[in-house]
Parts: sequence; C-alpha cells; structure tokens
Amino acid sequence: MLRQPQWRDIPHIVLEAYGSVRRVAAMYLSMLDALRFWRMTRTHAYRSAWEWHGLQLEPLFRHMLWESVLVRWPFLLLQEELAEAALRRLRPDTAVVYSFEYLGGRALLSGARRVPGARIVAMQHGPVAPMKWLYTGRPKELASTAFGSPGLPQADIYTVDGSLSRRMLIARGLSPEQIVVTEAARMDPVWARARTARERARCEAHPARVLIAPGLYDTRFVTQFVLEAFSGDPRVHLIFKPHPKISPEQVRVVLETWSRKTGRPVTNVEIVRQGEIYEWLEQADLLVSTYSSTAIEAIAFGVPAVLLGSHRQLDLSPFFVVDKPVLSPGEPQSLRDSVGRLLEDAAFRREYMQRLETVLHDVFGTLDGCGSERLARSLVGA
Repeated sequence: MLRQPQWRDIPHIVLEAYGSVRRVAAMYLSMLDALRFWRMTRTHAYRSAWEWHGLQLEPLFRHMLWESVLVRWPFLLLQEELAEAALRRLRPDTAVVYSFEYLGGRALLSGARRVPGARIVAMQHGPVAPMKWLYTGRPKELASTAFGSPGLPQADIYTVDGSLSRRMLIARGLSPEQIVVTEAARMDPVWARARTARERARCEAHPARVLIAPGLYDTRFVTQFVLEAFSGDPRVHLIFKPHPKISPEQVRVVLETWSRKTGRPVTNVEIVRQGEIYEWLEQADLLVSTYSSTAIEAIAFGVPAVLLGSHRQLDLSPFFVVDKPVLSPGEPQSLRDSVGRLLEDAAFRREYMQRLETVLHDVFGTLDGCGSERLARSLVGA
C-alpha cells in the first residue's frame, strides 16, 4: 500500500495481533455477563419473546445463545478493548479499521472511537452484500438505537471498492462526502494478469476445465451438488480448489462418501491445493462458485461464471444486490444445462459475458491497477 516512492517514507505501523494472554484469559473467565444473561432467561418477558403460536422455541436456540454469551461476546469485548488500547498507546493521526464483519467491525470501531484525535478510516476488504457490516443498518440507527443508547459507531471516512458499495452506504444513511471509491487496492497486481488471461480462448478444449471454488462454509454442499451434475460426464474435467482453510483431505472425504452412498464412481475430478485461485482462473474454461467474490473476479479473467443457488446458505455474493444476469442453477440438472449451453453455444457465451461485465465494473471499478495509490491518498488526506 505504501510502496510507491511518495508514500514510502510516511511512518506507519501494521497491527495484526495485539493484547496479552493474561487479559484474554481474564475476559473469558469472567462470569459476570453470563450470570446476567442467566438471570434474564428466568424472566417472563424473555420466555414470552420465544413463544410462537403456542410453541416455546427457546430450547431450539439455547445452545447457540449460550455459545454467543460464553465465546463470541468476550471476543467482541476484547476487540473493542484492544482497539482502544492500541490507539491510546500509538496516538496515530489516522487509524485504518477492518470493518468487514458485521459485529467484529462494530467492536473495532467502537473501541477506536473512544480515543479522541485519530481520523478513523473504515476500509472495505472483501465481497459486498447487505449482510456485511459496512452495508447493514437503517439510517435512523446512525443516531440512536431502539433502546435510546448511542447510535452505531461510525468511521470518518469509508474507502470502498466500487460504485455498488458506495450506493449501499448512501442508502444506509451515510453522507456521500464520507465515502471514497478507491477501488480494490488488494487487487492491483491481479488486474494485469487478468488482462493477459482474457486473450486466452475459453470453452474450446475437450474436456472443458471447470474450476470449482467453494466458499469456507459450503464445501460439502458445493461438492455434492457438482458431483450430482457432472460425475462421469466426459464433457468436463472438474478441478476443485478448496478454500485456504479447507484441506484437500476434507474434500476427498466428501467425494468418497458421496461415491459410496450413490454407487457412482468419481472419475473426472482433480483436487488442487497449490497456487492461488488466480493461477487456476488463468487456465479454466468455466467457474462454478457460490457467495464469494471469486465469481466476480473470474469475469475479469474472461472466465464465464455460474453461481450455485443454495437452499441453505444466504447469498452473500455481490449478485445479491443487482439484477442477477448470472446463471444461478438451484438443481444439479439445471447446472448441467447451464454449463452445457455455455460450452456449446459460443454466441450465448459472448452475450453472457457482456452482461456480466457490467457487474464486474460496478463492484470493482475501472480495474486500472491504481487502487493502492488512491487508498494511500485517502489515508493521508491528500
């Protein structure tokens, strides 16, 4: 981000982890909030809130509620506390806060806001959807909550990837002057590769190389869905690129379990671990993905993308907030039909990619590779 000569000499510190083991242990061992929650569960108001048509639903969610109180709530308090401590110690002119996650971003901003003097910049880093923190909430929540407490913590400046993010924040009630479209600085090196990759012919090889890129939480769903559609299909060679936090062995177990249950062999599948997803996009003919931004990035590489429609997972992709021009099959047979048409109908494939281009630029802007420069200018107030 600060590698260009005009920014290189600006003093900056990157904090990836901070805090002490002692403080973390103290926060998790404190039972005060757990006791308060337990007392709340004994009240009539709490129990009646879970009644639905005469049914008491609270037991269905009790495990998750207690997990939130004992595990997730202390983590958020730590984020808030440690963000405040870091700013008090370092006294920066500008603090860049990761505000991507819905609650984690609020905790970091809340802690940073306790320290006067620093200019708070909230930076987008990841795919956009209304369910993510930067894009969630109603305008009146900026002033105060339903219980009369202070409104949601806000940054001074929001740096976003494209016009789609900007429109979401304005609809949420932020002033346009608070929003700077820097485009995705993290993608600057990728766009040059994408421009070269676009020159490669797609969907002409036999079998076609279909890249499967599951998200972190839907590997089993995507793998089984794709196998139902294409196992043994001579038209395609399936290349599974797991999420970095998912091991190839986990995918292999899903493959073997599916084959054993269905009695169908898995013959046209390859699981790859090495290399970035972009290396495989350079080689792929088609991409099958779900809610991550990979489907959008594939468009820049000239790779037609198909977005699986899960009946269990919310659509967290940028396609959620646009008129979907993307093929989004909800059943294996529909996936077969969609991929078959893309492979066999060159005219449809060209028209399809033209429609997807509008989404690409709405999400990522011009793709000129200068996002780092614009981000650096916004951080120093230039």
